Order: sequence, then C-alpha cells, then structure tokens
Amino acid sequence: MKFTIILPIYNTPECILKSCFDSIAKQTIKDYELIVIDDGSSFECSSFIDTYLMSIPNSHVIHKENEGVSVARNIGIKEASGDYILFLDSDNTLPLNTLEIYKKYIGDNDIIIGQSIFLNRTLIDNNDNIENYDYKKINENITYNIETENDWKKLINHVLVGRSESYSYKYGYFADGPCGKLFKTSLVKQTHYPIELKWDEDTVWLLSYFDLCKSGIIIPDYVYNNVSYQLSATKRYRENCIEEFHNVTKVEIEVEKKYPNSKDAFLYHYLHNILLVARLHFFHPDNKLPFKEKYLLFANFIKENMIQSFFKEKKYSNIFDIKNKILIFLINKKICLLLYFILSLYNK
Repeated sequence: MKFTIILPIYNTPECILKSCFDSIAKQTIKDYELIVIDDGSSFECSSFIDTYLMSIPNSHVIHKENEGVSVARNIGIKEASGDYILFLDSDNTLPLNTLEIYKKYIGDNDIIIGQSIFLNRTLIDNNDNIENYDYKKINENITYNIETENDWKKLINHVLVGRSESYSYKYGYFADGPCGKLFKTSLVKQTHYPIELKWDEDTVWLLSYFDLCKSGIIIPDYVYNNVSYQLSATKRYRENCIEEFHNVTKVEIEVEKKYPNSKDAFLYHYLHNILLVARLHFFHPDNKLPFKEKYLLFANFIKENMIQSFFKEKKYSNIFDIKNKILIFLINKKICLLLYFILSLYNK
C-alpha cells in the first residue's frame, strides 16, 4: 500500500465516527490501509467500529485498554506497512481527494504539508450535519519548498507561533500537529509520541520528525477538515491541567535546546500554553471553585519558579503584538490580580 491512515478512537459518538469513516471509504484512490486503534472505548462504540470496518477493504482495528492518544498512535506506527503515513482524528474528516492530492506531490519529499480548514457541525437526532465547503475555492497556487537550514527554521517558527508567521494562504492554514500532513513511514518508525504528555505531544513529536527530514513541501491544496466538536480535548475542562502544563514545559525546555535560533517562537508557544491553562482550567465554566480560592491558585501558578525560568533573559521580538507583550510583562512582574482580570475577560 502507498498510504497508511492511522486513526485512534476513544468513545467518539457514532454519527461523528460515521462521518470520519465515510470520508476514508470514499477516497478517490484506494491505495491505502486503515489502522484503527480503539483506545478502550465502550462496548457500543467498539461494536460500531467492527461493523463499519467490514465495508472498508484493507482496514483493521486493534482493541486495547485506554492509555491515551500517544500510545495509540505509537501502536499504529508500529503496525504501518504503507510507504507513507497520515494521521486522522476521529472527530475530523478528509476531503475525498486527499490521498490523490498527496500522491501528486510525493517526489523526494520527506513531509508534505497541506491546508486544513475549520468547519462547524450540528448534531440533530443522532445525525452529524457538517457545513458544506466549496473546495474549488483554492488558495493562491503557491508551493513552498523546505530544503535549507533557513527554510526549516522558518517552518519551525511557524509551527510554534501559528498563522502569524510566514506562509500566508488566504483560506487554509496548517497547524502544529501531525494532521493535515503526509510523512515518510521509514522516518516515522524512527520516532515515537511522548506518552508522558497529555497535551502538546503533537508539537513535540512533529519537531522530532523535522529532525530527520532533508526536504519537504507546503502545498496550497486542502487535505484536512478540522470539524468542531464540543467535547474535544481542546474544549473540555481539565482538572489536572496545571500538572499537565508542568510536564509539557519540562519536555519543551529540552526540545528548545535543539533549536537555538527559535527561542522567541518557543516563548510565544509557551505563552500560548499559559493561555490554554487559563481557558481549560481557571476560567472554564465547569470550574466551580469560588473566586478567592480560584484566584489564589492562579496567583500561585503564575509565581512558580518554572514559569519565571522560562522567561528569564529572553527578549521579546517583533513576533509579539502589543497584547502578548503586555501579558508577558504582567507574568514576568507577577502582577497577578490585573493579569487575572484581563484573562477572565479574554476567556469569556
């Protein structure tokens, strides 16, 4: 097989899972295998997976106990036999010509980065209604070849900083994780997802993959649909978010040492993680702690030495707008009450 699609699943609602499976089954070329890792789902979800996969040739499922998405993806990598790997999240979908597009660009590239789009969905009577999108609305016909050291630096900075950096397509975007990208299997099998991280494992893994690459390409074609889902990991309340943040920070401080030319981008990404903790923990509507207790925990979070050591001796470059410069200043000076007020408004 030319392609291996790796799809971890954990209790995704059937109607959403059907949309995901349909987008695979209806691909315009069939030169793929599908590896589903059922990461400890309910009996009902597991049964639905088994039933649906009977209609998709060259697909198989691995049922296992729940250990998280990183373990699931590592298992998928081990089992992969295609020449190239793409990752798919179970609440998202592929445009029906994704594999055909990738095949067109393979050449000698170790990574192909396509465009993703955000789509909205509504769930009515167990039906998944995803908004329509005109895929003929193609971006400017621009490709970026990634070959030189400066090219890779620019790409790394973009992954860490997001759409404020260099690759300006009018409609699409590419994010900091593995989805919406095609990877060479021989290189992927030299990597593994960090199982100790509960989030940001995507970014850490992607940076480790870049280390192995010689050439890549960024293309204007749409290859991935990021479909909103209210129970996705980026929207749920995370009770242990602070501990998870510390684990992510420890790993990313080590990763940063490999990329000394990207210090400002790592700082920007770190600030993004602080804002993520604010959104998914302190200011999430499911956090029922009273104001005083919540504020004291927040102030302690800001004042911890780990945060200060990350900001120490770093200068703020022009990748930071005035809003982010203010936030960094308040964090650095431990002006917690004003910072709390600003972030509470930011997360409403």
